[in-house]
Amino acid sequence: MEEDITDVIITHAHFDHMGGIRFFPNATFHIRERELSQWIQFMSLPRKFRWLIGATDPADILRRVSLAEQGRLVSLSGDHEDLFPGIDVMLAGDLVYRDENLTGGDVNDPCYLPIGLATGS
Repeated sequence: MEEDITDVIITHAHFDHMGGIRFFPNATFHIRERELSQWIQFMSLPRKFRWLIGATDPADILRRVSLAEQGRLVSLSGDHEDLFPGIDVMLAGDLVYRDENLTGGDVNDPCYLPIGLATGS
């Protein structure tokens, strides 16, 4: 049962990784510290970087702040060996598949849409 889960490791804040935190009411969530500060930064960038926030829900970022207030958030500073017995954590994202993901785009409309975003890799 979801109530029995005590710890959840979130690799990054995309909606498909972080959108279900409410389903684990007793869990402590472990996530890289940079995720919160960088998502807030990404949300404030100009239009050409809008693609950076296309896979996240700003409400999930607010929920994560709420978890911190409840004492249910552990911010990780990087990779951890034996975060739990026998479990090593190497945090990574899942959006950049090729160099073109970072350099593509239409010069007349600088809103980059990485190859593979929401369409598969």
